[in-house]
Amino acid sequence: MDQNLFNEICLQQLTLSGVHEGETVAVLTRGAERAEYADAFLWAVGKLGAQGFHLRLPAPVSASGAWAVGDSGLAGNRLAVEALKSVDMVVDCTFLLFSPEQFEIQGAGTRILTAVEPPALLARLMPTRELRERVEIGAELLAKA
Repeated sequence: MDQNLFNEICLQQLTLSGVHEGETVAVLTRGAERAEYADAFLWAVGKLGAQGFHLRLPAPVSASGAWAVGDSGLAGNRLAVEALKSVDMVVDCTFLLFSPEQFEIQGAGTRILTAVEPPALLARLMPTRELRERVEIGAELLAKA
């Protein structure tokens, strides 16, 4: 995918996530994975007038190539966890999902946007305000059922 198009996708994602001037956004990656994601999201952060930085963790040592849910590389890295707890939003490109570190970061009030899918898939799955409204109405209907 063209980098300019991916930049715009990231800008739209952050806009829908409510990122605005005065906020701080950290982009979390690991090793050489998803470096173009960090570039695109940091470009978008700047366009929104927010401050941003890239926190790049060491590459995994596992030779198996397996991708474990919740194994983000943050376990045991207190300095990195504290840095992420201090920002308004983390763009997670490592797949923090269900990790103790994810829950700790969110518990501090930090929002997390996970972006690990290929750019073309992120483009196809782009949410809209209308979709959110429909989902919220559906949730209300289910709650009443």
